[in-house]
This record gives sequence, C-alpha cells and structure tokens, in this order.
Amino acid sequence: MAEIAPWTACRYGIGDEALHDPAGQALYNESVYFNFVTGERDGLLGGILRIGLRPQDGYSELSLNLPLGDGSTVFLYEREELDPSGFEVGSPRWRCAGMRLEAIEPTRRWELVYEGTRPRRVRDGARFGEEPGATLKSSESCPVALTLEFTARYPMHALSESGDIVPGGGAPFARDHYEQFGTVAGTVEVAGQRFTLAGAGFRDHSWGPRDWQSTPHTDFTTLLTADGSAIVAFSARLDGRESMHGVRWTEGGLERLTGFRVLSDYAGEVRISPSLAVVFEFPDEQLHYDASVMAFLPLRHRSGERTVRIGQTLLGFSGPGGPASGWSDFTRQA
Repeated sequence: MAEIAPWTACRYGIGDEALHDPAGQALYNESVYFNFVTGERDGLLGGILRIGLRPQDGYSELSLNLPLGDGSTVFLYEREELDPSGFEVGSPRWRCAGMRLEAIEPTRRWELVYEGTRPRRVRDGARFGEEPGATLKSSESCPVALTLEFTARYPMHALSESGDIVPGGGAPFARDHYEQFGTVAGTVEVAGQRFTLAGAGFRDHSWGPRDWQSTPHTDFTTLLTADGSAIVAFSARLDGRESMHGVRWTEGGLERLTGFRVLSDYAGEVRISPSLAVVFEFPDEQLHYDASVMAFLPLRHRSGERTVRIGQTLLGFSGPGGPASGWSDFTRQA
C-alpha cells in the first residue's frame, strides 16, 4: 500500500488518528465526534455521533442525535464496559455498543457505522431535559442503521497552537484537541425509513483528562456555507476570564478568529429561544449571522453534586454570503 501523505495544518498528524497511551491519567477520555447537516427540512435534518473511551473508569460511551423534520429527535446515550487491557493504543478504531468510528485513511477519510434497536424517538425535548430517564423509558423504540463516510475538505487544524482549547492547564477539558471540516455521505435508516445523504460535516478528536463540570459555561459553534467555506469557534468562561479560539477555512486557506460572541439569553434551561445571533470577528472584518433554531436537545451531565446542561442545537444561519447551517453546543450550569 502506498504511503499516505498527511493532510494537516497543525502539529497533529497521521499518528494521532489513533488511540493514545492514557499513562494512568485520572479522568482520561479519548473521544471522536462527528456532526453533519443535510440541508433538508422535511426529513433527516442532520446528526451527531460520538464515542468516548474511558479506560481508567472502565467504560466506553456513545451518543447519537438525529433530529427529524417533524420536530422529534432520535437519541441514544449508552455505556459499555471497557476493560483497560482492551484499550488498544495505536488502533484507529473506536467501538461502543453497536457504533464504530474508524479512520480508514488517516487525516482524510473516516467510516461511521451504527446499527441497533435501542435509540428512542424523543418528541418532547423540554420533558427530556427535566426527566431524561423517564422520558426515554416512555418514548418509542426507533431502530437505526447507518453507514456514512466522512471525507476531508480541508486539512486538520487545531483551535490553538498547543492543542489545548482552555489554555493554561486550569481545566481538565480537551488537553489535546484537533478538528477538520469535510463532507458526509451515505445512508441512514430510521424506523424503516431510508435517507441517502450528501451533506457538509465536521469532526474532532481529543484525548486527556475530561471533566465536563470544569468548564460550566462554554459556547461551541460550527458554520458551514453553501460555497464550502466553514467556521468553527469555541469560548469558555472560567474563573472570571474568557478563553476564545476559532478558525475560518476558505479555498484561500486558514484564518484565525480574533473574537466570537453568541447573542442569546440561554442560561441552561430546557428550552431555548427560537432565534439568536452569532458574531465572528477577524482582523479586518466582523461577520454577523442571525440564526434560527432547527432542533434543540437539552442534555444533562451530572458528576457528584455538580450538573451542567449541554444544549445541542442545530441552527440555520442567514448573513454574509447567504444561508448557512451548523451545530452549536451551549454548556451552562444547570
């Protein structure tokens, strides 16, 4: 097989597209995450897939979020036992409870596969936010089978040169972290209804200590435009200071943001206003996008007595250059 040339614009490369040595770190979590949008309004709107492996804690976890045009969301969060000896350092493959996310051409192509009967169709997102367990238990089962391929459109990048998106080591959150924009194509079958996809996508890979409660106020947004340009931005408020990073990709290359603001009154509730705005700042311009909420699922994450809300939000944008779409995560103290 011919040697693959890495496609990267950061310090991470082909060797990082695989599991790393946990080295006994507490709270170690190595995760891969993908999101995509379809551009449809009456079928499958988009999706999120994630697997996190926690060898020190003895489990793996998966998340699946598929918002549908009728206002419901097909959702699954599941854990599976993970023996630390089964954590294969150097493997390009993440597995958990029927989901497999695998780098088949590192830095360029990934295969995304899931098949199972445990996802549920959530029709009342607010009730899910208040009583996730009871809501899922009473929601109808919704079998899902998907086979997708993520193909890179731009090289891998890191939000910061160090790879730490909350610099300074003050928060155990994504100590090593890189990302990539691309396309997602393939098929998704939901309760017997088959969708053929060809949409825009995004992925990230992070490893090291991960404690969601250490950063209880963060905004994360991806924006994908019809002409192929793309923006990702992240901000965290911690101990009275704000950390912000972001990049824009165009055919001309990568440009780093100098500012990022989400104009919303969302404060961790189980509902969100149907509209908000996002501002991206660059050295020579400011881009203001109005956004409408196409789907919203208020996840809850507890650790001891601490609880945060992670609002996974699919947005349709209007602004410079015409319509765009993307995903946002708004994390707040619940």
